[in-house]
Amino acid sequence: MFLFDNSGFTATQLTTRANDAVRFPFMETIARRLFSINSITGHTAQVDRESFGVKVLGSTARGATAADSGSTRAKGTVPVNSVKIADRLVIKPAQMDGVRAVGLTDGAGVSLETMERLIDKGLTEKFGNLDHTLEYLCMKLLSTGIFVDPTDDSPVANYPSLFGVSKPAQVDLALWDTVDHENGALRARYHGALKNVRAGLGGTIASGYVALYGSDSWEAVQAHPELRDAFQRKDDGSFLSSSSFDSVRAFGIEHVEYRGPGIGANEVVIVPLGVSGMLEIDLASGDKMGFTNREGEARYVIPKNADNPFQDFGEGAEWEVSSCPIVKNARPEAVQVCTGGVDPAA
Repeated sequence: MFLFDNSGFTATQLTTRANDAVRFPFMETIARRLFSINSITGHTAQVDRESFGVKVLGSTARGATAADSGSTRAKGTVPVNSVKIADRLVIKPAQMDGVRAVGLTDGAGVSLETMERLIDKGLTEKFGNLDHTLEYLCMKLLSTGIFVDPTDDSPVANYPSLFGVSKPAQVDLALWDTVDHENGALRARYHGALKNVRAGLGGTIASGYVALYGSDSWEAVQAHPELRDAFQRKDDGSFLSSSSFDSVRAFGIEHVEYRGPGIGANEVVIVPLGVSGMLEIDLASGDKMGFTNREGEARYVIPKNADNPFQDFGEGAEWEVSSCPIVKNARPEAVQVCTGGVDPAA
């Protein structure tokens, strides 16, 4: 029986299996969880930004019709192209030694690895690379406001520039500074950062806030006298731990150790939660026959030659694994980047 003579190895079947997987993503992500995910048709999305202000209204006499107070509502739309992130799975002849054909059983009762299992193990690794790259794109967008090409960090969409806004100036949290901590000096610095985030949101109200920490700033915040007890109680199993992240709540913020790519060791990035339409990932259509101009998928798995994965001269079998995301932030001025300060022991 021909090893690849099975519908489970076509582009359609492999792509379906990849997107119906029990666990998505295939690796731990933190920044990506802050984004809502949509599927779009085509490779370009229109990014809408709507802003408005609020005011105190005067009274209107009973029986009278209110006057129009005027409106500051404005809407801007910019087109943004997707970025294709892709990897290649190659299985060489040596890896196929001892692999039985699909659907056959071994008469001697020896359980050999199936071809499906061999491919699945390879794809799982490649899916992890896609997820890691998407996590990087999300974190870079949060910290810089720019949707970058992961190859060289060149801008695909500079949202502050496109929307004519500025990100707030970096706030020094001075996490190693314990002077005047009895009077809440650290709390005041965090509240200053939150004030910038709220100003960036305009009239929109966030449901909460999360602070993502680089490795050095996380070490410092755990040891600070104003937060040391909070971390201890969290370790002891108190209700300071939130259900959405492995975090500690303090100063109205969820504090999270960020273990992914795209953040500086001494950085802290504060992001508002629950703001509709602010942070989104659009999954664009694939770029291969059969997947163009269709709703985008999180992953595409395409054999080398149509539905035949074999390389020339029997050198192995090959698949392209890809995704075409657009990462969007309609409120780049509402994300506050902070520094942990200077470690006096460094």
